[in-house]
Amino acid sequence: MKVSSRKTGSALSHAPVSWSAVNWRKVERNMRGMQIRIAKATREGDWRRVKALQRMLTRTLSVKLYAIRRVTQN
Repeated sequence: MKVSSRKTGSALSHAPVSWSAVNWRKVERNMRGMQIRIAKATREGDWRRVKALQRMLTRTLSVKLYAIRRVTQN
């Protein structure tokens, strides 16, 4: 039986393989973009969108990686 070297079944196919493989500039850009979208929705008073964006922000892989990095550096 031949075993494939390709990973299958992972929901996070775009997840970095190692900590050093993370593109930190892209992570920070994604996080800042989300924060800007939340601030804009807040200024516009679109509270439904604010709540949805906040939920999306807390569940985003980029933000989780950034938070872990900040905690380990402090």
